[in-house]
Amino acid sequence: MWASLTWDGDDAGAAKLARSLYFLLNSFEKQGNTSCTIETTERESPELDNKSVEIHCGKRTAALYTVAYKEQRPVASLDETIK
Repeated sequence: MWASLTWDGDDAGAAKLARSLYFLLNSFEKQGNTSCTIETTERESPELDNKSVEIHCGKRTAALYTVAYKEQRPVASLDETIK
């Protein structure tokens, strides 16, 4: 038995972001970075909604950010950091 939930699948921007995340994490795996930790952060105020998830794998970190300012559409970015 299993369950599935699609969070956002009809938007071309979401597909591009998901594809980018796939290729970034695939490169982590190919380099042997498979022991990872996950850190999430959330900051909310009346003017701003900011959420992030960081996936730390060895010396590499993939960070997915989403920010929504009041009355505006959310924007997202995917970043990689190497220490």
